[in-house]
Amino acid sequence: MGINGSKVSDGKQAEQVIAQTISEHKNIYKMVDMHGGGVLIKLARKCKEIDCYEMLDAYLDQEVRKFMYNGGKGKLMPVAELVKARNKERNAKLGAFSRKKGKALKLLDGGGKGGKSESKYREMVWSVDDRGSMGENLLAICLLQGGVLHNLIARKLIQFFPKLINDICTSEEYYGLSPLHLAIVNQDAQFTSLLIRLGADLNQRCYGAFFCADDQKASRTDSLEHEFVELSKNTNYTGTMYFGEYPLHFAVCLGHHDLFRMLLAKKANLNAQDTNGNTALHLCVIHDKMDMLDAMFNKILQLECEKVWTYGASQCVAIPLTKIDTIDEVTGEMNDTSALSLVVYGESTQHLELMDGLIEQILDEKWKAYGRALWLRSLLGFIFFYCCFHITRGRINDDGETESTNSTNYLQWHPIDTQCHLMYYSEWPWYHGWFRLVCEVMTLVVMLFQILFDLGDIRRIGFQKWFNFLKAFPAKLMFKGAFLFILISIPCRFACSFHEVFLTIDNTMAIISVLLVTQHFLYYMRAIPFVGPFVLMVYTIIATDL
Repeated sequence: MGINGSKVSDGKQAEQVIAQTISEHKNIYKMVDMHGGGVLIKLARKCKEIDCYEMLDAYLDQEVRKFMYNGGKGKLMPVAELVKARNKERNAKLGAFSRKKGKALKLLDGGGKGGKSESKYREMVWSVDDRGSMGENLLAICLLQGGVLHNLIARKLIQFFPKLINDICTSEEYYGLSPLHLAIVNQDAQFTSLLIRLGADLNQRCYGAFFCADDQKASRTDSLEHEFVELSKNTNYTGTMYFGEYPLHFAVCLGHHDLFRMLLAKKANLNAQDTNGNTALHLCVIHDKMDMLDAMFNKILQLECEKVWTYGASQCVAIPLTKIDTIDEVTGEMNDTSALSLVVYGESTQHLELMDGLIEQILDEKWKAYGRALWLRSLLGFIFFYCCFHITRGRINDDGETESTNSTNYLQWHPIDTQCHLMYYSEWPWYHGWFRLVCEVMTLVVMLFQILFDLGDIRRIGFQKWFNFLKAFPAKLMFKGAFLFILISIPCRFACSFHEVFLTIDNTMAIISVLLVTQHFLYYMRAIPFVGPFVLMVYTIIATDL
């Protein structure tokens, strides 16, 4: 899926662009033209002034009815005939070079795929030969204008000829564009509601080249086996009029929440895919409609929830966490495709905008159930590790004396005439020598347990996710780095008898590891109210500087 090169135009701009492509040299425009004129407009204005619509009704019944099949009852036409006419129009627009290459001529092969599941006939109401330049009927012209008188005529047309609500445009540019699509482009909630109540097809697809991505228009081809247009899937969705194909897709691309909810309430298919395989969710991403994405996410949760009880306007619902929580309920492993996993481990910071609502509530419940206890247990374990580690580490001079000779120091060392004085535990009082040895062993044991725990996390979620998590928390990353310096100091301690430089290295490793381990307290401070935000702010500053 590519990246849209420009923003989606709003409904009014889309309506104006469509109107500009219409040629008015058609008989249908004598009734209603594109400049607010026409016989029907005059009649509608006069009838509205006198508040009597008998003349308008008579004209629709006697004159307009002539332009329809079977007096407005419609007739079934082979889809192949409509596709041939569409293909002929497309070929007429192509140059000789394109025709030689066979562009848009796949129709002649009679081939295709997926035709068995599609209807071979389509009911047409308005005569194909008496349509406008974009293959539209009179109802579509009125909806394109969207004025008060045009809406009045449109309602009268639906009243007299109800089957017009599913009569589509048949030209190459606008094939499949229905009155419901046009009402959504106009962002007219009232007329959209009227069409839906009267039975407008919510699954009508608009295949017109006008609503196709610019970089796909040259690849459009037809087949007698199906109504949809075949085109190249290699696209970056350039242009501004790629609205998908379904009415729900149009509502999403135009950012109209009321129309979106209205269509969903009437069971419009949220998972319906256009020719490119895009659903309404994909179109939100393509056109950067994050507000619509949030609305759809909440709607998906409503569709998947189970009602526990209902009392009046109050409801108790249970929302399954299978696709939301990070833990797979079957295997117990990490569910990489869950909503929470995508939010936490997503590459874009915009994923964090989805934290509000249900996901935030889930995290809060996790914290109350076991997160707080795990945090406290981890903090106590770290304090124990830090005390043992701090006792074992001190900046020891080369002559074996501590830097501080204050008698109040807890570990008051005595000079030993060897550079391996740290190895002679028995030479010190038990609470200085053997006690330090026990602390050193405990430090190594805790560190090894931590390393094994990290290896388990790496095996469970993968090294990349594990490392990305560490990068988000510099204090934790420094704490893990301190393990390396502690491990380096072990061989230096045993090699002290070879040269005095090993004692210097041991002391240097001690200084660095103490600094790094101490920083880990910041990691735990994130969970403390009024302190955590400042810690995260420090993290951000450090990450920006790096």
